[in-house]
Amino acid sequence: MDQTVLEYNDKQIIFNTPNKRTIGRVKRIHKKEPLTNRWLETLQPDETLIDVGANVGMYSLIAGVGRGVKVFSLEPESQNYAVLNQNIVSNE
Repeated sequence: MDQTVLEYNDKQIIFNTPNKRTIGRVKRIHKKEPLTNRWLETLQPDETLIDVGANVGMYSLIAGVGRGVKVFSLEPESQNYAVLNQNIVSNE
């Protein structure tokens, strides 16, 4: 599986990208949902994020790796859950 690296707050966040759609999502993450991204910027390391419907964990990883927030990610779809777990392991 390919990996795409996102630079965020002087940190590198690694995303496992199994297809072109996932690669595109990583590359457009700052443009796709600007309000969500601005909100993520307000999170502090002593806070906790519960990401319900985390998909492959893009926002979870930004919060956890990029902001130092404690994160609980919930994803019911098995294929997305598998990639979410791979993303977590890649960023340990």
